[in-house]
Amino acid sequence: MRALRWVLLVAVALGALLVAVEIALRIGGAGPRLGYSDVPLGIAVPDRALGYVLSPSGTVSFGGVATHLDANGLRNPSPPPDGPISVLVIGDERTFGWGVADGETYPAQLEAWIRTRCPTCGRVVNAGVPGYTTYQGVVQARDLGNRFRPKTVIVAFGLNDALLDGAQAGATTLPPPLARASAMAGRLYEWLHRPGTGWWDAVPRTPVPRFSRNLRALVSEVRRFGGVPVLLNIGYGAGLPDPGADAGKRLRRGRIEDDYHGETRLVSELEYTPLVDVVGAELDATTMLDAIHPSAEGHRRIAVALGERLAAEGLVTP
Repeated sequence: MRALRWVLLVAVALGALLVAVEIALRIGGAGPRLGYSDVPLGIAVPDRALGYVLSPSGTVSFGGVATHLDANGLRNPSPPPDGPISVLVIGDERTFGWGVADGETYPAQLEAWIRTRCPTCGRVVNAGVPGYTTYQGVVQARDLGNRFRPKTVIVAFGLNDALLDGAQAGATTLPPPLARASAMAGRLYEWLHRPGTGWWDAVPRTPVPRFSRNLRALVSEVRRFGGVPVLLNIGYGAGLPDPGADAGKRLRRGRIEDDYHGETRLVSELEYTPLVDVVGAELDATTMLDAIHPSAEGHRRIAVALGERLAAEGLVTP
């Protein structure tokens, strides 16, 4: 009997310790994340085609900023304003708007820029999802493009394609349910699946030849429903801290700027597709939150560059 009581006491104490650790991790914002991205697993929902989507109509906090998602799990006003959709923007966390408020993302500022020149031009839909690669972009172009039928589709990828985390190309799969629900189990899952030594020799999540094929397939999907694809390169802030790389997120600036941006420019030439480059000296402490994520001012400059190019291409018309 005494032995049974000791077993029960130890079990209760261990359970209390586990609960305390779980609470401490959640309060400290150390909940489980999706791979090497900044996506909290709590906001990711498994999806057969895309690997995961964000919670439809949910309120999420990402990059320290809370936002309410629409019925499609995208960062847009809900309910949506009346009127047609003129521009669809697909991309990763920089399109979603890491660390900036709803009205400060470049899709939102692009819509404001267009409306001052063409009030009847229609809406701009932000379909950026943190952690997405060109693989998910092709699926999005096929699905959202055919549903929304926008005149223009802006495509901005490369950040997650270039990750050296050893993940296979394609849809990113979510960890088991327990690892998604528990901060402690999620941390343990991340530790058990961390890359070993020599990660710098790992194959990028999307090797450059596949990245090129994905971009060309994406362009084809947009043209299939009559849209005009526009490619966008967002650069890497020179001389700024890169907390992601410091935390072992397996990212190399040279790969993004040389391999992936260069391949995007090549696809633009081969496919006769408009290209907007926001790279170089203008990405500094006044326009970037860190080496990767633009600030509100950085998003404004991206929006202006896109707006001017769309206008030059004759795409800012009712």
